[in-house]
Amino acid sequence: MPKNEEKKLPRSKWRNPNTPVAGADAGELFANEDEKKTFASQTLNDMVGYLHAPRVKSDEEFIERVEGYFGRCAEKGIRPTWEELAIACGTTRATLWDWEVGRYNGGVSADLVKRVKEFLSAYDARAVSEGKLNPVTYIFRSKNYYGMKDQQEHILTPNTGDSIDKQTLIEEAEMLPDI
Repeated sequence: MPKNEEKKLPRSKWRNPNTPVAGADAGELFANEDEKKTFASQTLNDMVGYLHAPRVKSDEEFIERVEGYFGRCAEKGIRPTWEELAIACGTTRATLWDWEVGRYNGGVSADLVKRVKEFLSAYDARAVSEGKLNPVTYIFRSKNYYGMKDQQEHILTPNTGDSIDKQTLIEEAEMLPDI
């Protein structure tokens, strides 16, 4: 092979095998076109029933709609999502968030929305712990929907046993070089 010619490798060969990806092979989510069409058809058919759902107007109606949605997911073997829950409730993710933080309740209490979100979070946690949900997907959903953060706390304490008075601190600070 000439020195300047670059060797072309198949996509699966040039990516780092330890890099987490959404699908089986760096974004190849479907084995073939038939599988892709079947997935699209089933997904749209499952969701279209909620397309004309009126917005829930009370806690009771919210509970009924949530239970119906989770029941349908259990019956069909579908992973529940925050996005589909919003559609099932006749609203949007942003409105669910407004209800959750108490900005606007539309007749639905913030505590109920928070409990439903915790239910979804617990479902995702179980799925990832049992190897049924990609950890990267779980991390994304946890940070974007469930309020988890990458955060470290640093507690600074003086390393001397004696208590240091204010004047000593000032004197030590003056001895530090200017930057």
